Amino acid sequence: MSNKTVNAIIEQVKDDLELKNSEAYGERSLDPMVSTSYLIQKINDSIEEIQAEVMGQYEDYFLAYNTTALVGDQSEYDLPSNIAINKIRRVYCHNNEDHLDPNTNNDIYKVERFTDIDDIYSVDSGDDYHYMLIDRPATGATAYETKFKTFPKARNSDQYISYWYIRSLSTVSATGDTVSVPFMRFLIEDVKFKTLEKDVGNPMAGFISGNRDKLYALMQKTLANKVPDDRAGYMRPDNSFYESSIL
Repeated sequence: MSNKTVNAIIEQVKDDLELKNSEAYGERSLDPMVSTSYLIQKINDSIEEIQAEVMGQYEDYFLAYNTTALVGDQSEYDLPSNIAINKIRRVYCHNNEDHLDPNTNNDIYKVERFTDIDDIYSVDSGDDYHYMLIDRPATGATAYETKFKTFPKARNSDQYISYWYIRSLSTVSATGDTVSVPFMRFLIEDVKFKTLEKDVGNPMAGFISGNRDKLYALMQKTLANKVPDDRAGYMRPDNSFYESSIL
């Protein structure tokens, strides 16, 4: 994963495309057609393109986990804010906050997802937790959001839920923000390529396009080599959300 500020990316794009004020050489002012907000949008477009490419070939590149404390008598919880399209790999319940510490007595078990909505009506209060993802309006709002709902509701506040999930890359909104992505060289070349859409016939277009295509091919090759042939140690996705109906 590489990190650069939005400002550093914009400065590099301006330098490489020679977008300078011709009357005051050295002052780094953008061509009037290419505003900072325009470039930030192109950076975000490239971030989303990288996310789609990586997830299409090896989405576990973005495997992450998050731990939430259960609250007694509560059944609905927020999903991690950076989860990608609700892609949950595994959910575990445990007694200690640090579920990865082998020296703690976690009494850990896997929380299974209910695949049949009828199952929620046969849950007893002392059963191991199961879960479903519920789409509902936020409290006091009309916009819908996805909630993680446990069955039964939490019995006490001394247990934790840990999600293993696929995270999404963060987009940016200001020049001081940090872009954190794999394949940073592709992102910069892609932003340059997209910027030249404003300048049809630019003599640099062919060169920039060629560089972008080479880095795109390198990204594809790197991702293809990332996936082990025997899938040893691979965390199988929980596809039950897509393969079964709860209705």
